[in-house]
Amino acid sequence: MDQQTIDRRMADASRAEEQGEYREAARLYNQLGKDIQAACGRFDPQALDAFEALARSISKGAESGAPAPDACIHNVPVGTRCAGCEALSALAFTQQ
Repeated sequence: MDQQTIDRRMADASRAEEQGEYREAARLYNQLGKDIQAACGRFDPQALDAFEALARSISKGAESGAPAPDACIHNVPVGTRCAGCEALSALAFTQQ
């Protein structure tokens, strides 16, 4: 994955976030992080940047008062265990 593609996709996600489309921004950041990991390795700094942006977008969405979604960013219904969300939570705690 080349730097230009990463920059473009980060800008797309950032634009969605700026427009208040937090769920879409979270989806874009999450997919970018996974794609970077697949291409560059699990702990690539740019993948971690994408996942940090994902967490910020989720937080902004929660603070905005938007209605809670019926599924997580991995499209798993709320109330159902999601391995992807658990992995993101674990990653966030290891970065502190």
